[in-house]
Amino acid sequence: MAGLSIAAELSAKADVLVLEREQDLAYHTTGRSAALYSELSADSTALALSKLSRPFLVDPAPGFSEHPLHQDISCIFTATAAESEHIQSNASKLDNPQVLDIDEMLARAPILRTGGEDICSGLLEEGAFRIDVGAMVQAYRKQIKQNAGSIRCKAEVSALIQEKDRWTVELKDNDHVDARCVINAAGAWGDVIGEMAGASALGLTPMRRNIIVFDGPAGMDLDGWPAVGSITGSFYFLPEAGKLMGSSADEVPSLPCDAQAEEYDIALAAHNIENATTLEIKHIQHKWAGLRTFAPDRQLVVGYDGEKSGFFWFVGQGGFGIQTAAAAARAAALLAVEEPLSEDFIEAGVTAEALSPKRLSS
Repeated sequence: MAGLSIAAELSAKADVLVLEREQDLAYHTTGRSAALYSELSADSTALALSKLSRPFLVDPAPGFSEHPLHQDISCIFTATAAESEHIQSNASKLDNPQVLDIDEMLARAPILRTGGEDICSGLLEEGAFRIDVGAMVQAYRKQIKQNAGSIRCKAEVSALIQEKDRWTVELKDNDHVDARCVINAAGAWGDVIGEMAGASALGLTPMRRNIIVFDGPAGMDLDGWPAVGSITGSFYFLPEAGKLMGSSADEVPSLPCDAQAEEYDIALAAHNIENATTLEIKHIQHKWAGLRTFAPDRQLVVGYDGEKSGFFWFVGQGGFGIQTAAAAARAAALLAVEEPLSEDFIEAGVTAEALSPKRLSS
């Protein structure tokens, strides 16, 4: 999503080529996202970029996509009595926060385990929605091609060589590409590509998250159910094609790789969801894992490297890459052509300095 979105934005004003190491687009994290837009899941710059992206996701530009990019779904963030203080501290992120009692939560998600030391209160986020990642990928791909940009799959980079103001990007198939500017939108491989270019690593950390799909309670229609998650991040689940999709919201440090679901983490996801509900998860029908890559301060990194001219970082999207994509790519495209951020970014508190990789220099 990162590479396609910034390429689509830049393709209106520059010659753009996207290099994808895999055979297909969105093979890694983008294609494995739960794709839930929630403003409670982000903070600081990531939250501001999410809010700036929201209008585009809800009502994209005419002709951008053949399909709607969003589907409404409410979210309930639950708290036990011991976690109740987190409800109030997170409510300030929402424009219209609604604190729910036990009866109000059970009316929306009747399988919650409530009372005593279990769930006692919840925070309702009505403005959440699911994002159609496939539609976004295809829309950005179409926009790139309409603007005469190019996309090459199975194009793994083997070396980055800079001579004066030009880069030579060598590929493992022995081909090469010449460019004035290299944009590093390599996700979990961001530091790998950075060091290949001679830049200092930023300290990006890929984190594996595991997701499971399982049956809901027998005889219940799951249509209209909210997404439900712990306010402290120990579990979440939401309806998915007549079943439930869930996770322990785990973040397991990983090397950059084709992430695979680990049995312990899958068992932990089922355990945490069972502890928070009356469900007994007898059979996991599908499971997968993806890498969410964070900078040390867990905010996006967008801007030119402080030492290597013509090398631009667009990494560290963490768990917010899909929901921030529209605004983040627009900001990145402006910075890549060395134009100032537009007024809407400044009003939202998003500055070039807050995004810049230079903030991470020791």
